[in-house]
Amino acid sequence: MPMKTNNLVACPECDALQREVALVPGGVAACCRCGAELFRFKPDTLDRTLSWILTATVVFVAANSFPLLELEAQGIRTSTTLLGTVLGLQETGWPVLALLVLLSVIVIPFLQLAVSLALLVPAPALPRQHRAHLGVPARGRDPVRARQRAAGDREQHAFR
Repeated sequence: MPMKTNNLVACPECDALQREVALVPGGVAACCRCGAELFRFKPDTLDRTLSWILTATVVFVAANSFPLLELEAQGIRTSTTLLGTVLGLQETGWPVLALLVLLSVIVIPFLQLAVSLALLVPAPALPRQHRAHLGVPARGRDPVRARQRAAGDREQHAFR
């Protein structure tokens, strides 16, 4: 991550100091000395991440709800879900394997999705002034102009 000093950016490869440039959405700032990437402007990254996490949550619920295995032999049909598999392993004398399957297939993915949702859901609902601190441009606001205005305000306060 490049180091920042007001409106200067240090290249992580060659340590050249350069002025921060305003980027268009999808733009990339490169070092003028070595060509290394300094930073990118990726619009709607939180929205895209949230949509992927919500999709993963739907798939996770479906995977844990529908049968994992279904067998039919001599007219007898048996089916089991992921949780049923864990309970079956426990009942047949494989408690360590049952615990390992429970943790790796149900508990850890659930915790990962829950923490990701807890972090991502409040971000779009934050007021505009707090979203700017997260690096998230408020809807309908031009982040490049806002950054230029903020730099101009800092310069005016420095001369007072």
